[in-house]
Amino acid sequence: MKYNIKSLLFALLSLNLSVFAADELNPTMKAAAMIVPSVDFDRATAQEAVAFLNHKSKELDPAKKGVSIVLHGAGARKLITFKLKKSSLLAILREVSAQAGLEIEQFDGKILLTAKAK
Repeated sequence: MKYNIKSLLFALLSLNLSVFAADELNPTMKAAAMIVPSVDFDRATAQEAVAFLNHKSKELDPAKKGVSIVLHGAGARKLITFKLKKSSLLAILREVSAQAGLEIEQFDGKILLTAKAK
């Protein structure tokens, strides 16, 4: 089968944007579908990173609702440093949580970053 580039791109974009159609959508899936062009955290606190990602998720969501990311626990003041390009919001959250010693959970339509259980 032959496919042209236009039809493949259209199909991919349609799939990606269709993820945002349902308001009750799993926030983790929604975050996985959001692609951030670039991010550069240089000694940012986890709290600053989460504030940026909450804002960015609203920019990327066609409905401008974004995903709600809530930070709980002692990791809020941990410093993180990394650069990523063309990464999903979820991948960025995973890196933030790894560097801050946090876990990603989902509760009540929100993504929670909480202290790791000991």
